[in-house]
Amino acid sequence: MKSIHKTLVLLAITLVGLTTAYAQDPLASWNDGPAKKSITDFVAKVTKEGSPDFVSLAERVATFDNDGTLWCEKPMPIQLFFALDRVKTLAPQHPEWKTKEPFASLLKGDVKGAMAGGEHSGGIEFMRPWTEKVYGIPPEQVVGSSGKTKYEIRDGQPVLLKLPEINFIDDKEGKPVGINQHIGRKPVLSAGNVFSGGDIAMLRYCQSHTGPTLQLMVNHDDAAREFAYAEPDNASLKAAAANGWMVVSMKDDWKNIFAFEGK
Repeated sequence: MKSIHKTLVLLAITLVGLTTAYAQDPLASWNDGPAKKSITDFVAKVTKEGSPDFVSLAERVATFDNDGTLWCEKPMPIQLFFALDRVKTLAPQHPEWKTKEPFASLLKGDVKGAMAGGEHSGGIEFMRPWTEKVYGIPPEQVVGSSGKTKYEIRDGQPVLLKLPEINFIDDKEGKPVGINQHIGRKPVLSAGNVFSGGDIAMLRYCQSHTGPTLQLMVNHDDAAREFAYAEPDNASLKAAAANGWMVVSMKDDWKNIFAFEGK
């Protein structure tokens, strides 16, 4: 089984309802500046009927990376925190986990040791139960890494069983593939973040859409309110500069990073 060091989940939503919220400032947590203006201007022109840049409702697809873009990925991915809690909760029912990896390492708090085994921790299945309540994104619009499943009848009831095999990895060049498989339309807006170059292919795919498009690359440059980190080769920022993508500075462009700020 191939090693998966980080699960990247892609969310797809339609740009619906943003224009009706302009009076209330739909980006109230953003500071006024080029980044905020690029988003509001883009949404205005693609949703204005009669505009040469008008995009039909069905084509208004936006794709967002999740880890590091819509929520934190440091000090470690949120899904890993969830896995740690579940393993500790269920450990009394599984004494064999004391010597079986990756559970043994997780129970000892050795996250690096657990990740070294290359165990697949899901992705799309982890996100779908709650994205509609938290993000307003229904489960059928979630794209992500997945494991293989098998259909069986158990006690007269149909069930789907998760298998210990990888079905799809939603990272780097896999992201455009996942978008095509699940949505069947190119996005007109895509947002990713600086970390491992994992979102470059998605933003390039978005930019290849005929007609108006917008690409956003979130730069983690706020050590005080979140975390400051970059790529050794600066691949994402270089790609943004070369392709004319908007770099979003967490330090300069975001008035609030978390909802509790300013309360």
